[in-house]
Amino acid sequence: MATQDFLRGILRTEQCVPFIGTGFTAGEKTRGATVPFGSQWMETMRRQILAAETEDKPGEDEIGEYSFQELSDAYFRKEIVPLEVIKETLNKYFTKTDILDPAKKEFLSIPWPYLYTLNIDDGLERAIDGVKVLPNVAFARHETRRFVYKLHGDADDALTAHNREDLKVIFGKADYIKSLKTNHHLLNDLATDFSEKHILFIGCSLTDEIDIAFSLVDGNSEKTGAKNARLYVTSKPPTTFKEKTKLQDYGITDVIVCDYSIFYGFAAKVIGSLSNGGSVVSKFLFDGELIERSNQTLMRYLVQQGWKHSDDPYDVSIRRFVEKSVKQKLEKDPLVVVWGRRFSGKTTLLYRALHENTTRRRFFLSSSVSVDDQLMNAILRLQDAIVAIDTEAVRYEHLRLLLRSADRLRENNTTVLVAVAKSDLNAFGLDFVDEAVQLSAQFFKIEAGEIDKLTSPLGFQRWKMKDRILDNIFSISASPILETILKGESSLRTRVNESCVKWKENKKSRLEFAVLFYLAIRQRMFSKTYRAIATDYGLNYIADSHLEGFAKQWTPFLEFEEADAISRREENSHWVLICNSYAWIQYAIRNISESVGVEESASTIVDLFSSAKKIDSEAFQLILFDNLNSIYEQNVAHKADWRNRVIKLVYEKLASVISQEPDYWLQRAKSVYYISNDEIELRAAVEFCEKGIIERDRKASINANLTKANLLGKLCQITNFVSDEDLRKAISTYAEALASRNENPRYIDGLLKRNRYGKGYIRGVCTAAQGRLALLPIRHDLNFVEAYLSNGG
Repeated sequence: MATQDFLRGILRTEQCVPFIGTGFTAGEKTRGATVPFGSQWMETMRRQILAAETEDKPGEDEIGEYSFQELSDAYFRKEIVPLEVIKETLNKYFTKTDILDPAKKEFLSIPWPYLYTLNIDDGLERAIDGVKVLPNVAFARHETRRFVYKLHGDADDALTAHNREDLKVIFGKADYIKSLKTNHHLLNDLATDFSEKHILFIGCSLTDEIDIAFSLVDGNSEKTGAKNARLYVTSKPPTTFKEKTKLQDYGITDVIVCDYSIFYGFAAKVIGSLSNGGSVVSKFLFDGELIERSNQTLMRYLVQQGWKHSDDPYDVSIRRFVEKSVKQKLEKDPLVVVWGRRFSGKTTLLYRALHENTTRRRFFLSSSVSVDDQLMNAILRLQDAIVAIDTEAVRYEHLRLLLRSADRLRENNTTVLVAVAKSDLNAFGLDFVDEAVQLSAQFFKIEAGEIDKLTSPLGFQRWKMKDRILDNIFSISASPILETILKGESSLRTRVNESCVKWKENKKSRLEFAVLFYLAIRQRMFSKTYRAIATDYGLNYIADSHLEGFAKQWTPFLEFEEADAISRREENSHWVLICNSYAWIQYAIRNISESVGVEESASTIVDLFSSAKKIDSEAFQLILFDNLNSIYEQNVAHKADWRNRVIKLVYEKLASVISQEPDYWLQRAKSVYYISNDEIELRAAVEFCEKGIIERDRKASINANLTKANLLGKLCQITNFVSDEDLRKAISTYAEALASRNENPRYIDGLLKRNRYGKGYIRGVCTAAQGRLALLPIRHDLNFVEAYLSNGG
């Protein structure tokens, strides 16, 4: 919110000048292809240089180390690539450029007096019907058309070149140096703007831009005392020392990290509102323009790759079970509230509701909009309208105002459909909460069937109804099939990866890792539990301020909300942190663990358990083998050993914490059974089970006995059944466990289930025991175990 307020203030000064880099038009259609990204253009130049017939040229290894400027010098200025080939290439990739992206077009529709650009393509001037201003070329002023200052030249102009000297494009180092001498008029104008205007760098890498650096030196705002801003708009925050130093060198005052499309729309709305003579709500009129369904748009929507708030998902979404109820309420109620977890589909539901209700004017306010008093009053004045307002677009006091204004809305024949998080339901009061429509974060059977109709033909696995929407999206994002449809990974996966890469080894990060681990198993963390754990980490001073910010950092995977009345009373907690997706949080934990290493991961888990068991009666869930194995389960074979090392070390470290607990020894033995093939470790695990059998109640003893039997069965197999004594112990222990099956049939049948299909150890033990004279004394036990197998368990 602070960033939006700051940016809004800058834009409203009407003193902003866009400085547009190659990233703006990259990918847009041209005469014969699309505008290349920087790396693509380097590859094109490199390929043509290597293909040139002359022998006097750099070799493949040498040219592979060339920078962009060095490559450009060789391509444009050396007699290597024929001039006609260069001109044909420029014509193909940089002329007749059509900017079709709606967000970019909206941004360019802003009445900027002029634009600066590093691009040599003609996309900008074609989009705005502008006059291009080129280096070293005189131009005539125009009263009505806007100017595009092309600092690096123009492809169309280069096509008229008769020799290399006439190629007036500025890419190489020699070009830059020459430009500083001959292009001083244009650079002086740029220096003046750097000194007096707010500069918006958009789509610029700012890598070795000598002419810009020259203008910055000449237009240093510190000399004049001017308080102008140099904003660097990027979709990825600068993380390396080199990147940060570069931005400092170019005098960047602020870095705006956001989706470019959102920025374009935001800028257009802020500046457009200055001259908008109509109602402030009119710009939110819903046009119902659909995005054409394709495999690409379906996947972009599901995995949120390049998907924007303004993109209409109607044609790539499915009908939800609650839509009928919403439609009925829209027909009779002035205020309809829909609530649900993040990624439950609230935004999609709003779009679908607007498409399904066409008899009144429709307005849509996305979550990127910040509703102020003026806009809210305009909404309340609307007549014959449906207004859909997405989550986080309105503040608490505006929700209260909507509730108080229900009669006024009804008189105007206007309905407001608002989506909120659970934490915002309190704004409507207890009486209204029951009227709100809850949207489940899981699909019902009919919904899962509908999404399968869209995804199954592409080869994806069927939708799992027991899993949440986010968990299913994780499965899709991890599928190789997605790579065949979309290039690159989902923005959700990218967000997790970037958070994990930035992980630091300090107390705060260890606490955050512990919180993620706790949530991956316990699903929710109450503020009381969090405060106790933070205190043990020596971070009690942030206990009351950190949790909400941490939840925002990990949105939509986590959600921070006020605890309900029962939880406030029983848990003595006012707030609760919710895990919205096991799959994504487990993925994050695996990434962080690999980043910090086995030792740090195991220590954090043990420390977390030590803290949680003081306050959480179910803390033992944190160290159950099945839970640890679920988090660290790997589909990649080469990572299995890494997983085994983490789990093994966790149990070793736990020995000093809860060695007196028989259940600990049972879990440790179970872990060895599943992850180890070492004879000595298996024999040690058998003894661990003995502690669980001796020191515990009847039910736990049965469970420990069966784990012991399985360990002995595995031991027999890896030693090739050579030991009669091992076989005797295995058969006797299996028989003892099965004799108690009626006391805990679910657990015993579950552990032995795979044995019925010949994949376990019990059948191999029985087969190996046949004909062994040393085992005749336990023939009765052997017959008993074989009868269990024959009867299908």
